[in-house]
Amino acid sequence: MKLRNKGVLIFALGVQSSRGKLDVDQLESIIGVKNHLFVFREGFASLTEDFAMELSDSVCHDPFYDEPEHH
Repeated sequence: MKLRNKGVLIFALGVQSSRGKLDVDQLESIIGVKNHLFVFREGFASLTEDFAMELSDSVCHDPFYDEPEHH
């Protein structure tokens, strides 16, 4: 919460194993923004190159294009 209050963007990657349960509610409460949560319910095998590109686009974006006042 302290980091979020200081403006730090927090992302979470939840990987559910076949033997466990993923507490998505807990991850959402930590990050505070649902679209910063990436959940994979099929274990580490679901972490593909396509996922890497999606994560890169979501996390490593160009901040100058996120806010209209910077154009």
